Amino acid sequence: MSNEVTRAQKELWAAASDLRALCYRLLGVATTLPALEAETATPDIREDEMTPAAEIRFVIQCVLRDHLEPALGSLQDAARYRARARRKDKDKEELP
Repeated sequence: MSNEVTRAQKELWAAASDLRALCYRLLGVATTLPALEAETATPDIREDEMTPAAEIRFVIQCVLRDHLEPALGSLQDAARYRARARRKDKDKEELP
């Protein structure tokens, strides 16, 4: 693998680490906000029951689930990537 690819993968790991830290930071914000009773009792909350705290918490949860977690997985996958031919050669070397 070229030096450029190795450097890029190291940068991807660093970016993934930063993104993971951001996820934890957002989760921390969400946990500081008071929950509605309806949030813990039923899965459906009517729009008129929403508070600013509940809306912020829901936005954080959606951003994490829909955008940041998939992005984190993609970055980690790219950082782990090895060319198929090289992986096959490595697997052959490891066989007894």
